[in-house]
Amino acid sequence: RFPRSDWCGGLFEPEARTHAFVAKVLPERIRLPRVQLLAEPSERFPNRFAGHRFVAGVPVDALDEALMPNVVREVANFLGVLHSVPEAVAREAGFREVTGADPGRQEWYDYGMQVSLEQRGLDPVVRDAVDWLHSSPPTPPLGGEHQLVHTSLDPEHLLFDPATGTLIGVLDWTDTCLGPAACTASTGPIGTLPGYDDAGLVSDGDPAVAFGPRPGANGR
Repeated sequence: RFPRSDWCGGLFEPEARTHAFVAKVLPERIRLPRVQLLAEPSERFPNRFAGHRFVAGVPVDALDEALMPNVVREVANFLGVLHSVPEAVAREAGFREVTGADPGRQEWYDYGMQVSLEQRGLDPVVRDAVDWLHSSPPTPPLGGEHQLVHTSLDPEHLLFDPATGTLIGVLDWTDTCLGPAACTASTGPIGTLPGYDDAGLVSDGDPAVAFGPRPGANGR
């Protein structure tokens, strides 16, 4: 990994500690990056960089759509395990809330907001969304309990077995932190993932938002 900003070079050691912690929590089949090389800045590259062991698998957006029901279960199970880590245990391991005061965070936020302005010409809906984003006040911090969150589950960070849709690797744990429990995935009142899983992907909730096989005449 070759960081574009010098402050990112200080994140490799904390990320390695995160790998060691979550490896004890997640199923053994879910592989994590292992830092094998840390290099200091030089004339050839101005920032610290790291080399990781290769993690096999294909990104979620490259999978056959027929595997999506299993993929949903796999991601839900992964998040359930990660979010089940008690807050006190996570804090003792060194995880905490991340704010704009942390090095580089405000810079990253400002960069994202600037990039969003460049997307206004894509579509009127996008334009209106970007305008709303820039005109709305920042969301105030949420109180209450916190959970351990990954924060960067982009498609390329979730690696699957292309034959089965089994989750076998999760990348980019740099920003793992404690986030408000109110913002993490949970079962809604209409009966979502757990109900689908138990009933073999037959909806037990609102049919307008259900996914999975359509029930037959016998109700199955």
